[in-house]
Amino acid sequence: QIQCAQCHDHKTDRWKREQFHSLAAFFPRIRVRPVRVEGRTRGFELVSLDRARGGPRRRRLQALEHRMPDPDDASKPGTPMKPKFFLTGQQLDFGVSDLERRQQLAEWITSPDNPWFATAFVNRIWAELVGEGFYNPIDDVGPDREPVAPQTCQLLASQFVSHDYDVKWLFRTITATKAYQRQSRSHVAADSTPFAACCTQRLRADQLFNALTAALDIDEQSTTRSGRPVPAPRTLARTPRGQFAQIFGFDPSTPRDEITGSIPQALALMNTSVIEKNLRATRRSMLGKLLASTDDDAQVTTELYLRVLAREPSEAELRTSREYVAEVGNRREAFEDLLWALINSTEFLHRE
Repeated sequence: QIQCAQCHDHKTDRWKREQFHSLAAFFPRIRVRPVRVEGRTRGFELVSLDRARGGPRRRRLQALEHRMPDPDDASKPGTPMKPKFFLTGQQLDFGVSDLERRQQLAEWITSPDNPWFATAFVNRIWAELVGEGFYNPIDDVGPDREPVAPQTCQLLASQFVSHDYDVKWLFRTITATKAYQRQSRSHVAADSTPFAACCTQRLRADQLFNALTAALDIDEQSTTRSGRPVPAPRTLARTPRGQFAQIFGFDPSTPRDEITGSIPQALALMNTSVIEKNLRATRRSMLGKLLASTDDDAQVTTELYLRVLAREPSEAELRTSREYVAEVGNRREAFEDLLWALINSTEFLHRE
């Protein structure tokens, strides 16, 4: 993390203020502008002002280089900064277009000469699969941080580079380890043996929404008012997926075992119209089709457990389901209640 060097040299890392602003110089002409639909502001989007080809307009754009503010006098224009990648020292001259700057920065970041890209990627995927990363928090990686199991981390990162950043190879390799294949447990104390278990963790907002659409067989395009394809990012916040991101989103720097549920999250799962509509056993819903296809209540229960929790029910759970269906006396309503309970269970919110 280099953001602490924006106003002063980093207090706990080696990064200098000049390094932060030389990195910011790769993105000098980005502006936020409102998106207007039918005369009303409907959101905001990032745009680049680097569009002119010549003349006075082009000269004005060339003047829009990033400047490092003067810490002693904010009224001064500041020092113009050349785009410079702080990890390797590679830099560009003033006047290079925004597109060229970003393309060059992407090449430098992903170059085999920069070991930190592979290390950061490996750390995130390992943390996602195993439950805890080599570096914690997962987005604070650098030469002044000591990873857990450094030899394993370095080996995975170097092999990831040698396999030309093959993400499928990385997933196959991590899932073949004993660390991944150990029994799932809750997060253990910080001073215990690292990777002694595959830690359960709460689903991210996007994972949770994907799990809901898969479990309930929801066509995401049908969740928009018009039935049109999923909208652009600037209007995504008004869709069910965007609303889930706002309610269930969390800072990736926060350890997963410290993330707790909230009342708005519980209410969203219990009362969201999209979920409520698809929990009903109607002619077109997943549950309605399942009930119509079989009279075997045990088979219906097993299918719902597989869909929602990705496992078969235990004998006790099958017995409880059977008894509840008999108690309610209405097969459709009983299985609507069962599906609602599974969706709102703690197990559904976590992955093992």
